[in-house]
This record gives sequence, C-alpha cells and structure tokens, in this order.
Amino acid sequence: MRSQYTAIMEQLVERLASSAAYEGTLEGCSEDEIDEIRETQGVKRLPRMYREFLLHMGRHTGGLEGYLGFEITYPGVCEFKRMSFDLLRQPDIFVMTHIADGDCAFYFHIDEDDPIVYWVGYDRRPEFVEFNVLETKDCGSLSNWLIDVVGDFIGDPQLPPNPIDKEE
Repeated sequence: MRSQYTAIMEQLVERLASSAAYEGTLEGCSEDEIDEIRETQGVKRLPRMYREFLLHMGRHTGGLEGYLGFEITYPGVCEFKRMSFDLLRQPDIFVMTHIADGDCAFYFHIDEDDPIVYWVGYDRRPEFVEFNVLETKDCGSLSNWLIDVVGDFIGDPQLPPNPIDKEE
C-alpha cells in the first residue's frame, strides 16, 4: 500500500508534468544520493514527506526551482547546512535551502514525518561577527508548502486538499 506522502508527491508530479508551466524534466534522487544528502546534512533521519520529494523530484523539478528563484535539489542541498549560520547547524535540523543573495533559509526539524517548514531571515553584514536573525516565519507543513509552491507555479491554486490535513 502506498503511503499518503507518496500519494501527495505522485499527485504533484502529475499536475506539474501536465501543466503549461512544466519545463525540462522531473527526476528523483537515487537511494545513494538520498543517503549522501542525509549524511552531509549531519542528520540521523529524513522526514518521510521530504524523502518522497527527493525520490520524485530531488534532482530536477520541472522548472519549479527557476520559478522559486532558489535551489532545492541535489547536489546543492548537500551544502546548505554548511553555508548557513550556527543556529541551524544542529543535528535535529535540516536546511532545505539557503538563499545567499537573500540572506535567508528554509529549514525543518527532522523529528516529524511531515515537518513544519520555517523561513528565517538574517543579516550577515561584515560588521557582525555572527549572523543576526531578523525574522523567523512558520510556513506550514512540508506537504502544504510543496502543494502551495507547485500550485502557484502552475497557476492552479485550487489543487486538491492535502489528505494529511484531514487526519488532524
């Protein structure tokens, strides 16, 4: 039986691939690449929803990255934790993306299967010895974040509701 996380990603891939916004290819990561991502981020596990994202579009997102304006795929994701500031370099935090030009990052804690995604904005001007956190924002669950960004990208904010929300 396929998991709810697999079902969400299959639906997103189908909607994205059949949309006018679709560009290029959709390609997932191999198990070895997923292990490399986990190891380079220094976490003991990956949430199930994120793992499904990696399996379905962890290498190529069909143009989604270009729309977002930042990288969310392998191999770049291997470097994001190293590039971010000390508060995010914890063993229970996964840095999903690091936007150097925008001085911000998206991250989540690894202990939930569908974790809350956080956006953090910071100041890293040379006069600061350490990063100065300016703002942190709760972006909702990873599954909802993915549904929202794919819906925005393909111009269809009416994607079917997240089945995980119905369980709560």
